[in-house]
Amino acid sequence: MALASTDISNAFLNAELDETRMILLSPPQMLVKMGVVKAGTFWLAAKAVYGLRESPRLWQIERDRRLRRLAWEGVAKSKRSLRQSVTHPSLWIIVEDKPNENHLDQLPPGRSQWIDTTKYLPSSGLAYLTVYVDDLLFGGPVAECEAAVRAISTLWKCTTPEIVGKDFKTESIRYLGVDIEYDAATQGWFVHQMDYTLEVVGRFSSSYHLGQKGAPGPHESLDHQ
Repeated sequence: MALASTDISNAFLNAELDETRMILLSPPQMLVKMGVVKAGTFWLAAKAVYGLRESPRLWQIERDRRLRRLAWEGVAKSKRSLRQSVTHPSLWIIVEDKPNENHLDQLPPGRSQWIDTTKYLPSSGLAYLTVYVDDLLFGGPVAECEAAVRAISTLWKCTTPEIVGKDFKTESIRYLGVDIEYDAATQGWFVHQMDYTLEVVGRFSSSYHLGQKGAPGPHESLDHQ
């Protein structure tokens, strides 16, 4: 059992904008001052650039559409594909791809659709994938996770995956600000936010250390002491 994390680079730019809408962008004024672009110039947006209100939704539709259609060669050269959970659309189950199976991948334009996964109970899943915007976390046998990462990397440019588990020297991985460690003694997983906590504490006092007295506190509480 292992966990692997990666994220998709410049995710929103992989989504297309609605062709019926025209979105004009004003270039940064610094480029105008430098003479790179002329004053009064506007750019026509071709992709779901960051900052547009609809970009997260357009990326979600594009991401889920392509994940539903993705298939790859897994362990022992058997076919693998993804099934989206009916209980939570962010959870995907990696299953063995069966011949003549209806993938339900023909989706109406501009809409998302959950695939019926009732026949793929958790016990039948080979591995699992959870997604949050452009962050991906895989869980399952190492070979299955690595094959799934390689397959998704053929769709989009992804960062180098971080893997933690029994046979890896990596102490922990971070997913959505949470640190996940493998505990060899119990063969279990330890989830915490120690690094994030230290980072937040460091913003208020560079000299503060855990266990040291006299830590800074809110002004409201200090006034009552």
